Amino acid sequence: MPRKSRRQRRLRQRRTSRSQRKQRGSGSNNIRAQTGGAEAIRIMFGAQEVRDGQVVSLEQAQQPFSFLIDGNPNDLYTVIIYDPDAVVPDYIHYFVLNVKNNDPGKGNILYSYQPAAPPPGTGQHKYVVLVCKQREFIQPFAVPEGRAGASVEALLEGLRFEKMSNILFIIDAPAA
Repeated sequence: MPRKSRRQRRLRQRRTSRSQRKQRGSGSNNIRAQTGGAEAIRIMFGAQEVRDGQVVSLEQAQQPFSFLIDGNPNDLYTVIIYDPDAVVPDYIHYFVLNVKNNDPGKGNILYSYQPAAPPPGTGQHKYVVLVCKQREFIQPFAVPEGRAGASVEALLEGLRFEKMSNILFIIDAPAA
């Protein structure tokens, strides 16, 4: 009997850890699914604000990008923009650590901003602006040279965040 109960406990632990992994998920689409509206963020292309879920013209997306995080100005944030629908998934358009006072210039830019440019004939692309409230200063680290195929989940692995929120916007690729 004792062996059976030990075995049952191990099976229960395995099931629990599997269900926890399922809840956490894998891949950047699951990161997006886990996020909520913890910190309000506003993003702009030029002077025009973009709302969550909005379809943005390719021309508008070529305007200078800026953002405002409605949080404590002394808090630190990580901001990532990526395209999960890119020909090579998770194309990273922007990645900055340690943003304070809404000033990415004072943060550590790992990938500078690259405007959206979906290839012709590839349909709609979702772009995710992910904002993570950091628990502490994050030492800048080396990132892969190419932006394409750099997993958002892998880049964030091991980093500790208190809250995450995101905005998603959509761009229609030009016709082929």
